[in-house]
Amino acid sequence: MKKNNTKVLLEKIVLLNQKQNFYRENEKTLVGFSGGADSVTLLHALCTLLGREKIVALHINHMLRGEEANEDEKFCRDFCKKRGIPF
Repeated sequence: MKKNNTKVLLEKIVLLNQKQNFYRENEKTLVGFSGGADSVTLLHALCTLLGREKIVALHINHMLRGEEANEDEKFCRDFCKKRGIPF
């Protein structure tokens, strides 16, 4: 039976952290958050592993794509607000 993709991803993050020590117990983790599928997945996974109180999402709107960039920023802000993630 194949493992759930979410479980596999979480296991990989834990293993990588054991080798690299990216996430430390008494520190917050800043997560680059574009609003794309990859960063949504990473943010969700880290909130699951570390807890929302240890995460801060960072979105940079370079204002290079006009209204589309503003919509990305709004999505990110709303996503975090809805889930109680500092933005």
